[in-house]
Amino acid sequence: MKTFVLSALSLACCAALADSTVTTPPGPGSVTLKRGSLNVDTTLTSTTQCQPRALTEAERLNKDTKYVVRQKYYCNTSAGFEVTSTPPAPVVVPPKPTDAALYKQTVQCAQPLVGSFDQVRDFTLISNQWTPTPWLPGTAPDGVCKQAATSLLPVIDLSKIPMAASGWSGPRLQATSMTINPSDVGAFRLGCFYSHMSFNDPIVYPKQAGKSHLHVFFGNTGTDANSTADTIANSGNSTCSGGTLNRTSYWAPAMIDTTDGSPVTPSALLVYYKTGYGGVKPADVRAVPTGLRMISGLAAGNPTSPSGAGRYACVGGDKGVGWQATIPSTCYQNNSLIMEVSFPQCWDGINLDSPDHKSHMAETTGSGCPKTHPVALPAIAYEIYYDLSKVNLANMAKWRLASDNYAVTAPGGYSSHGDYLMGWDPATMAKIIKNCDNPSMDCHANLLGDGTWLY
Repeated sequence: MKTFVLSALSLACCAALADSTVTTPPGPGSVTLKRGSLNVDTTLTSTTQCQPRALTEAERLNKDTKYVVRQKYYCNTSAGFEVTSTPPAPVVVPPKPTDAALYKQTVQCAQPLVGSFDQVRDFTLISNQWTPTPWLPGTAPDGVCKQAATSLLPVIDLSKIPMAASGWSGPRLQATSMTINPSDVGAFRLGCFYSHMSFNDPIVYPKQAGKSHLHVFFGNTGTDANSTADTIANSGNSTCSGGTLNRTSYWAPAMIDTTDGSPVTPSALLVYYKTGYGGVKPADVRAVPTGLRMISGLAAGNPTSPSGAGRYACVGGDKGVGWQATIPSTCYQNNSLIMEVSFPQCWDGINLDSPDHKSHMAETTGSGCPKTHPVALPAIAYEIYYDLSKVNLANMAKWRLASDNYAVTAPGGYSSHGDYLMGWDPATMAKIIKNCDNPSMDCHANLLGDGTWLY
């Protein structure tokens, strides 16, 4: 309740009235003077016997504090009184932040991209507090983040690239007493050995020798930058069981020990041609068409955008390491490291390749192949083996794929991928489909299901 001072003028005016009482209605700076049954309201919302009069200049300037307001009143004719009120102190607003670092910041582009951009924001007064607005822009403007001028690909000691293998120059087929067995899926596995390494990729960079990162090749020993579907199918030796009955070229990024830039020589490749997955009926699977080319995985994969098509494990011996998305660093000396890459098995039935080398293929839907890619092929997968018995296990934490173009502080292997260029003898491929995949028989490794095998 506020206190009001009544002057002698008020006594002369209203002496007949009862003693004064003062009340304060809601609202900052507003007051009501109650004298008896009469209300004197500074806002003049009611009719009273006393009315305010204009202050003289001298009176208007006679303010004893910043927030004190004096008002003169006349009652009836000449008598009057004075009301003095003090409004509540104003709300204290905290000062707006002035530190420039709170209004502007620089954001670095995510690896492997380089560059940066500035973000700005302001502060808005909400509930008597200065609250920051969102940083803008929320994402990098177009063209700001770019590929690093200096490649983060592993440095490779060219003198340590292993020698190429000669392979077999003729067909390798013979009779066998080994038998095949019924299975819940149709399965044929093919063993291959290391062929060669080179900076070539006849699918992605045709006729551009030395353009790609280092690849490790299996199968057709003649695969180079100039290879085509025709040359693969009709020329070159083979490092796969069956010799030239299978001139298919299989390749993937080379494994690099970055402690000294040494490419690691794989001990073997096991290729799966299987059925019965993703809702595809084994009987619906068709032979891989001659000349088919395809890629699985992402050579540009990195920790923020991993390939997704590959995985790794360490197997064999008393202990091992289960499947994971990156190259393991805690394997055991009697293990083999496996890098696996799986390919989609649904084909559009028309194109042997596509501009991105992927669109003519599709994954299963869970109930078979999509209508856009209605032809079911065998589910092809690579398992590339690395013998660890003579490896310095302490170095495995620094193993990376030749395509890993991101910071070395992250584990290697996010860019896993594989390339496939079909070069099977059509009659041999037909036996695999007829005797193994369609009837859901397990043909183990290299068995053709007709009393013969590829050796």
